[in-house]
Amino acid sequence: MSMIPVTINLPPATFNRLEKIAAARGVTMRDLIAASLEPRSKPKVTGNVASSRTDGYSHLTDDEWEEILRLRAAKWTVAQIAVRFGCSSSTIYKHLQRMKEGA
Repeated sequence: MSMIPVTINLPPATFNRLEKIAAARGVTMRDLIAASLEPRSKPKVTGNVASSRTDGYSHLTDDEWEEILRLRAAKWTVAQIAVRFGCSSSTIYKHLQRMKEGA
């Protein structure tokens, strides 16, 4: 495979962060960046997802809800988010609806 040289301008803080990640994973910066550019398929999840929490019901934290909003903005489905956080899809859906109504 032939290589084409490419210049990427990054803020120093981003470059340093990527450099640390690459070192921690034992890969080159080039491989790290190339891997991040490859398309990833999201698992296909549909329907209602029951909670997988084994410790009983617990509330999601404010940080978790912020992450949920970011995932929804990135076009994740409610079912995919429920799987990611190990809670019921109805929990996610109801909370998102309440937030919409309050906005």
